[in-house]
Amino acid sequence: MREKLKRERYKSSIFNLEFVIQEQRLLAVSFGAIKDDELKRLLRYDHEDCGKGDPELFPTLLDIYAKGKDPHFDTALRMYGTPFQIAVWKACMQIPFGQTRSYRELAAMAGYPRAVRAVGTALSKNPLPLIVPCHRVICSNGSSGAFTGGADLKIALINHEKGLT
Repeated sequence: MREKLKRERYKSSIFNLEFVIQEQRLLAVSFGAIKDDELKRLLRYDHEDCGKGDPELFPTLLDIYAKGKDPHFDTALRMYGTPFQIAVWKACMQIPFGQTRSYRELAAMAGYPRAVRAVGTALSKNPLPLIVPCHRVICSNGSSGAFTGGADLKIALINHEKGLT
């Protein structure tokens, strides 16, 4: 029997978000409310569990992040997605705090060097922003590219990590 989904909210000077925990694993994070139909759609996919940290400590890690420090988001995760999406998200998690990579570089990191556009699509479906730091992925020409939280938030997060705010 599946454990009930636990929803929590977090507010900082940089962002407001909601996150969901399922069976002691962080399932979803959103810069806004997570709609029930979005969760149902997500749960249709196979999943892969990774990470080991207690998801109940996620707010503490967010406090560290909000202070401009690397919280090393080692949280127990449940990643729902296709094998390709999960490969892209795991590669994205290797981008160091305060650094960026291009979509092309991330495609190569994930083992799909010719799938640059598909990598962008996989990032647009990322259910765990910040932990899977898709905001650190930019266009080859240096422009920010898309972000589910909006371009302004993406730039603010990049600048925050670089200590520019």
